[in-house]
This record gives sequence, structure tokens and C-alpha cells, in this order.
Amino acid sequence: MHRAAASPITPCRPLRSARLAILREALLHICDGEWDQADRALARDVELAQRDAACINLRGIIAQARGQWRLARRCYAKARHAQRNYLPAEQNLRRIYELDAFGSSKLPIALVDRLTLTAIRNLPASDGPSASPEALNHLDALKSISPIASPAATMLGVKRSLDWRGFAWAAATVALVTGIGWPLVHAGPHLVNTNVLMLYFVGVIWIATHYSRGAAVLASLLSVATFDFVFVEPYYTFAVADERYLVTFAVMLLTALVISTLTDRMRTQSELARQAWERVETEFLRNTLLSGVSHDLRTPLAAITGASSTLIAADGALDAATRDDLLRTISLESERMERLVTGLLEMTRLESGGLLLKREWQPLQEVIGSALNHVDRRLRGRDVAIHLPPDLPMVHIDAVAIEQVLINLLENAAEYTPAGTPIEITARAADAGMIVELADHGPGLPPGTEQRVFEKFFRMHTAESRHGIGLGLAIARGIVEAHGGTITAANRGGGGGGAGGTVFRFTIPIPVMPPILDTSA
Repeated sequence: MHRAAASPITPCRPLRSARLAILREALLHICDGEWDQADRALARDVELAQRDAACINLRGIIAQARGQWRLARRCYAKARHAQRNYLPAEQNLRRIYELDAFGSSKLPIALVDRLTLTAIRNLPASDGPSASPEALNHLDALKSISPIASPAATMLGVKRSLDWRGFAWAAATVALVTGIGWPLVHAGPHLVNTNVLMLYFVGVIWIATHYSRGAAVLASLLSVATFDFVFVEPYYTFAVADERYLVTFAVMLLTALVISTLTDRMRTQSELARQAWERVETEFLRNTLLSGVSHDLRTPLAAITGASSTLIAADGALDAATRDDLLRTISLESERMERLVTGLLEMTRLESGGLLLKREWQPLQEVIGSALNHVDRRLRGRDVAIHLPPDLPMVHIDAVAIEQVLINLLENAAEYTPAGTPIEITARAADAGMIVELADHGPGLPPGTEQRVFEKFFRMHTAESRHGIGLGLAIARGIVEAHGGTITAANRGGGGGGAGGTVFRFTIPIPVMPPILDTSA
């Protein structure tokens, strides 16, 4: 990443110890989130709070933390005027601009400038309040809490940035159109020169849709100038023999500018619409997650609370069978809560890229057996048929992760198929890798949901009796794809929603020849 050249910083007035002590105290309170105390510290010197750029910038940060964004903007603007182009205030203004325009910003809050920070760190411990050794040690963390603002991260940097790539493509596009049009007018078919105008308009539209408005304006100007120079008599001069071409040039330039402006506006509106849709989708997912979690946590919590309250109130008066039943309820509902929380954590790890696979050569038989042990209670009363060839090769996988895939598929089958129906697990080696299938004898998938079942929070049934919030299959897909494989779902026999059940199939690539598993023992 290149570093922008630092712009000259206007020297601030002498750094008085009293000013530094107030700033130090305010910074300590801000780092601890104590906004009222920080505000009172800055208000200790009224003149300083109204004239000093660093103090005004901190007042803006306090206002923004309280949700008073309009006041924060005024403070940042006032800090810029108090000290010309004060970089922390510039960066904070840009951060607000990005939050308003895009809903997010990667810029941190800039607390103070480098000169003031250095002076505060060198301030003697005896100067001013809150100067204990613990406080000074706390200030050592300011380098990480308050990164030094750079000109590239300010509104000034945004305003001065030029689309050099777009300018280069504008010139190249005009040159390409000219190269295409020259033989059409001067060498081959001898077309009327106005036909070339359409080619220039196409070039302007392409630039406007891919680069900045400035690049589109440059393409418009170059198109008019090049058309006059190459295709209007007298050729290869900017002189115009027929004055009617002046109107053509004016209309061409105006049309090109309007096209570039409208295209740029449409592109901007499309981007804003996309961002708005992402925010709506995020809000929908958040509401879905909250509603699902609130229901699925409230139900087991109510059961656990009721059972435990009964045990406590009975004070040993319950018979052994009733007591065992209550304890079994507590255990089952606790496991249900554990599955829900585990699913949320796994989904968070997958989306944040925190899933680190520890691949080793493993026999698939052991992974399947371990998964079945984990869901033994959920599958009680069902026949699970396992069909594995004796010469099945080992797979290079993260055994814990693939075990989680199988657990999620088995729990999904237990949830959405009638009690007592069998489940079949098969595996075979193929050119694509290891193919694992899990088939049930349930109602099958509704038409059109074969891919949607792997989406987050998607559930085919919304009945209150259904457990979970629709993350199990999404987690399974994420783990399989992290291994470089694929996972699909289909109805057995291909029938839409057929009564034959559903088959989930996932493939795990085998990168090299696996070691031979010794089964002689």
C-alpha cells in the first residue's frame, strides 16, 4: 500500500502544560467511555474548549458518541477552522461522510494529532490531574487506540484524488474509436463522417459506466476535438470550413456531457440502491436471527427453569421416577441450547474466515461412527444403515469439521422425517473424490428448495414444534466448501416433493494418493 505524501501541517500555538493536562484527562475518560467526565474536563477552561483545535475535535467525538451527529459535524468543522486543515478533524469528517453515504467506514476515530500526543506522553507526572503512574501507563495504549491521522484519510484527500486510470482509458477509447472510424471514412466505404459520432457516443457511455464522471467528461471533450481534427474538412486541422459543424460540435459535446452525467448518476444511484438493499437484507437477517434465537432459547430455558424449580420446591418429596424425568428434561433441553449456541458460533467462524482446517488422513468409517455416537439420542428408534465398501480409501480432512457436517445432516433428517423411519449412509470413491450420501424416507423437498435449504435461516416448516433456526445445512455447506468440495440436495428418484425422501450428497476431493489403511488386525 502506498503512503500519500504528507501535506504541510500548520504549526499550532505553544503547547502549554495546563492545556496538555486537560487534554490528557479528557483522553483518559474518552478511552474509558466516560463521556460526561471527559466533557467536564474540557469545560474546565472555556477559552481552550472554544478555540483549541484538539479540544474542539474531542468535543465532536463526545457528541458523536452521544448520538449528536449534527453537533459532531459542527465541532469537526470548527476544529478545521481553528487550526487549518486539522487532520484528526478532517478524518472524523470523512468517517461521518462514509457512514452516511455507505453505512460503514473502515476509518477509526482520530483522537489527537501527533504533536499533541507526543507532548502529552512527555508531560511530567506531577503536572495536572489524573497523572498517576497507572494513568500514564494507560496513555501508552493511545498509539493503538488513536492511530495518527494521515492526509490520505481526510476529506481533503478524497476531494483531490483523480481518476488517472479512468483518464487513461478515456484517451485510449477515443484513440480506438478514431482508429476504427478512419478507414470507414477515408479509405473503405467512405461513410458520411457523422456516422462516426455514434461510435464516439458508445465510447463515452462505456467510460461513464466504468469510471468517474471526470473521465467521462474528458472522453467527451477528446471525442469532439478528435472528430473535428480527423473527420471534418479541412482534415488534420482544427479549422472548420463549414460553420454548420460548429452547431454539430456543440450538440455533440452537450449530448456527450448529458450522457456521461446521466450514466454517472445512474451508476451512483445503483450503488446506493445496492447498499440500501444490503442494509435491508442485513436487518431482515438480524430480525430473523433474533426472533429465532429468542424462541429457541426461551423454550428450553422455560423447561429447564420449570423442572429445576419443581425439584427445588419438592425438597426431596418426589418419587424417583418423577425426579429422573425432570432431570432428563433438564439434560435434553440443555443439549438443545448447546446445539443452538454451537450453530451460531460455527456460522460466525465460517463467515469471518476463522475456520482453520486441521487436515489429516482419516478413515471415513471412524468419522461416521463418531457422528452417530453424538446423535444417538436423537436417532433413538430409527434404523441407520451404513453401506461402505471394504476398500474405501482414507480421506484428507479435518475430522472434527466433517463430523459436524454429518451431525448436522443426521439432525436435519431426524427433525424433518417421521419418527421411526430409517436413514441410510453410503460412501464411495470416484474421480471427483470421496462421495458421501445421506438419504432419508421423509416427505422430500418442495420443488425449488433444493438449493435454498443451504441458505442461512431457511426452514421448510415454520411450525412452533420445529427446533433450530435454519443454520445446520448452511454450516455443513460452509465446511464442505472449505474442504474444496460441493454439497447438494435432491429428492430420491427425482420426484418433486416425492414421498421417497431426500438425499444429501457431498464430495470431498482427494488431492493425492491416500495411504493404505491396514485392516488385517
